Parts: sequence; C-alpha cells; structure tokens
Amino acid sequence: MSYCCQISRLLKPNGGRFISISFAQPHFRVPLYVADPAYNWDVKVDTFGTGFHYFYYAMTRGLDPSDDIIELRRQYKRWAAESHNVVPVSDSDDEDFLLGAVNVDSG
Repeated sequence: MSYCCQISRLLKPNGGRFISISFAQPHFRVPLYVADPAYNWDVKVDTFGTGFHYFYYAMTRGLDPSDDIIELRRQYKRWAAESHNVVPVSDSDDEDFLLGAVNVDSG
C-alpha cells in the first residue's frame, strides 16, 4: 500500500493534517498528493524563504478538494494518458522518484 494511503488512513477523519516541507516544486509534488481521490484530502501549497524557496504542502483530510485541486487532478490524468513517450521513474507514489529523472523522447 502506498505511503500516501497509509498517511491518509492514520489521519483523523475530519481535519487531520499532514504537512510536508520540501524543495520539490509543486509541479512535481502536487500530482503525487492529488493522484488518488481515496486520500480524501485537500492540498494547500505555500512558499517561504528567500533565494531558495521552500514549499509547504498541507493536506487536510475530510475537506472537499478545492476546485484548483480537482482541476490539477484532471490535468494530471489527461497528461498521463497523452504522454505515451514518457517513461515513469516509478509506478508508485514513493518519493524516491524525485531523485531520478523522467526520460522524454524528443523525436
């Protein structure tokens, strides 16, 4: 079972919060956090720091996803379906994928 499923399962059903602070930019991290509606959480993103920005992700279980998150989920699913030339680094939501790279066929 994926770690996001486990985290969601352990959070208090209404209002439990998971916070992640990372250098990973939202276009990498948010698809991981919104990929599965079963997580049952909304995602808020904020930044802090100067020079290098930290990204603050707050997932709150039991909240209906915002319209932005629903749209991101749609975009991600559409992109994944259309990106036949992309070889994923990992087929799970293991964060180690951030250490790798995605190969894109430019031809």
